[in-house]
Amino acid sequence: MRLPQKNIPIVSSWSGGKDSCLALHHAVQNGAEPKALLSMLDETGERSRSHGLPLEEIFKLDYHAIIVVTQADKLGKEYIGERLTPDLITKLEHLGIDPCGENGEYHTVVVDGPIFSHAVELRKRGAIQNSGYWFLDLHTKLSEAD
Repeated sequence: MRLPQKNIPIVSSWSGGKDSCLALHHAVQNGAEPKALLSMLDETGERSRSHGLPLEEIFKLDYHAIIVVTQADKLGKEYIGERLTPDLITKLEHLGIDPCGENGEYHTVVVDGPIFSHAVELRKRGAIQNSGYWFLDLHTKLSEAD
């Protein structure tokens, strides 16, 4: 059996969501050294595009994901800004929501975990409804808008 090489330079697709974060985590664990993260943005260049994995692994690895988008006819704006936890996943399942959000019911952004040098601090500015979705209006503390 051949062992994986270490420090393999990579560029990784990055939505900021739980799935891309977990994929990057596994790549790093197998020798990848991220040199850049590539994020797809909307037409304005100001917001990322939308982000199925078993959500238990991400919790066991101690990643912190925040719900940043909900489908308005499935989840209300009260879920915007909530941290994804096993208890919240159970609550969502009881509401008939796919626990991974695979049907577009919600999207997340990961703000902390083992591959982060420090947590991403977000400044929440409320919820915005657009095209049948609730979006968390947020900016990083490093944003010019602060």
